[in-house]
Amino acid sequence: MSEKKIIKLEDIKQIEDGLYSFFSSININNIPWCLEYFNDSKHTALLFKSSGYTEEIEHYLGGGYRATYPFEIYIQASRKDTKARLDLSRILYALVQALAEEEAQGFPNLALDEATPQGVTLTTLPSDYTGEEATLSTFYCSMTLTYEKKGRFE
Repeated sequence: MSEKKIIKLEDIKQIEDGLYSFFSSININNIPWCLEYFNDSKHTALLFKSSGYTEEIEHYLGGGYRATYPFEIYIQASRKDTKARLDLSRILYALVQALAEEEAQGFPNLALDEATPQGVTLTTLPSDYTGEEATLSTFYCSMTLTYEKKGRFE
C-alpha cells in the first residue's frame, strides 16, 4: 500500500471553483450566490462554503488519486414564521435534488478542471443554523463530493 500524498492547494481550488460554478448557475428566485462568506447580514443570499479538509482516500501508482471534498450550502433570509423558515430548508432540499439529478446523469454540467466527479453524499440534512429567535434565519446542509484526479502518467 502506498502512502497518501498531500493534496495541492491548486487541486482543491479547482474542485471548489467547479462546484461553486455549478451551484451559482442554478437560479432560485434570483437569489444571489456568495462564496465562503455572505456579502452582508441584511439581504437574502445563498452561500457555497468549503468545510473541513479534502481527504485523499486512494492513491494510484501513476500519480492520480481519489479524494473527498466536504462543503456546505447556506441560505440566509428574513423570515418571520415557521412556514417561511421551512421554505428555506425546501430551497436547500431543491439544491440537493439538483445535484443528485446531476450525479444520476453522470455529472454533465459539473466541470472540474483535471478531475472527474464520482459521487455526492448528503452528510447533514438541511437545518436551522441560527435558531428561532433570530430575525435573519440561516439554514445550511453539508455534502461531500468524491472525485478522481488522474496523474501525469495515466
